[in-house]
Amino acid sequence: MFQKKYRLKKSEQITRVVKNRAGVKSTHLLLKYVPSDLGYCRVAIGIAKQLKIKGVKRNRFRRQLAHAIKAELGAKVDELGYDFFFILLAIPDAKVYQVLQRDINSLIQKFDG
Repeated sequence: MFQKKYRLKKSEQITRVVKNRAGVKSTHLLLKYVPSDLGYCRVAIGIAKQLKIKGVKRNRFRRQLAHAIKAELGAKVDELGYDFFFILLAIPDAKVYQVLQRDINSLIQKFDG
């Protein structure tokens, strides 16, 4: 997971990001973002309700997604001044981590803040 400094913790913060219309989509993920007045970016992760998966699997996907985001953003975390909300829309069929990492990379390239 991310350090507390880099997380969107409160529901008001996440709601502010979700209500903003800016977003990019890939086959498995949706990235919503909004500019932040902080000098660094903050991240939140969500799983779409229509997936209807149990808690253990949901948490596993959340952990894998967090690790992939951390690997892709890396040093950019302190450079970007945005709040990000990643939403898993569909479960990849095979090689979950590689597929998520590829999708995150494509979303960040599309975003190009």
